[in-house]
Amino acid sequence: MNHLDLKDYFQNVLGLQAIYPAASLGTEAHQELLIFVENLPTYTKVEADLLMKVLASIGIEPDQMSLISDPARRQDCKISFLDSPSEGETEVSSPRAMNLDPSLKKRAWVKLQKISIT
Repeated sequence: MNHLDLKDYFQNVLGLQAIYPAASLGTEAHQELLIFVENLPTYTKVEADLLMKVLASIGIEPDQMSLISDPARRQDCKISFLDSPSEGETEVSSPRAMNLDPSLKKRAWVKLQKISIT
């Protein structure tokens, strides 16, 4: 799946209203929850599906969020999905990492429950 197909998939299949690749976040007038996803433009359909399932499991719906892939904007994000997260309070394993090591799913779930999304 190429980048354009993935963007179409996120917007038209999953219903996500905004995807912000590197350096494209402007001064939009929305108050969506910003979520950083490392390597988002290269996600497969399986990884994208898992990302959306994980977010839905903690009550975040597609119309409530914007996904960011620009590392320079990560500090603005409420949650950071990283391939190799540290012990940071808002850093969790990415869906890509969870697919490679399913044991990361439980740790990510526990950590996500502690993050206040309001």
